[in-house]
Amino acid sequence: VDNGELEVPSAAKLKEIALEIQAKTYAQSKLVVDGTQSGADAGVCEICLFNSYGLELKKSAGAVDYYSCPVVSDGNETEDGFEYKTSRTFDKIDEVVEKAVEKASDKLGADSVPSGSYNIILDGKKFSSILAEFCGSFSAKQVKLGLSKFAGRLDEKVAADIITITDDPFSDELSGKNAFDGEGVATYTKNII
Repeated sequence: VDNGELEVPSAAKLKEIALEIQAKTYAQSKLVVDGTQSGADAGVCEICLFNSYGLELKKSAGAVDYYSCPVVSDGNETEDGFEYKTSRTFDKIDEVVEKAVEKASDKLGADSVPSGSYNIILDGKKFSSILAEFCGSFSAKQVKLGLSKFAGRLDEKVAADIITITDDPFSDELSGKNAFDGEGVATYTKNII
């Protein structure tokens, strides 16, 4: 697959972008106070696989990452938020800043609730963090070794009907599309759950 060339900005340009994010974060709300952080980085890597059977594979990937971590205060309490973006361009800075300040501001005035059973709605990124804890279970190696709860459950229902987890190595959301895995096997889009 062709991931195209990623032009990695100079350190001076990355500093400029980080300072732009910082300025936009402060400008987003009068609640934003000192302690606020921002950052930007970029990188490119090339992965090459060779073996004694004649396998010769190469792929490259590159990405830019940027974040806003505002600290907000209403005079009585102080909270923070965090939002980041991994992409191939810095075209979503305003969106990242807005979401970060919103996340921090939403925490102001929060209170604890009594223990109990509650219906909740999870933010997509939070659910992704929870799901990440189960990543090892999806590993073919873990399944083959019998160390996964999914071992021996191929084509069996293992989650609610509303849940589908797809492994898409060609997704436009990735910083680099992957034509082969870590063992050199050709990849394809597949539903894991």
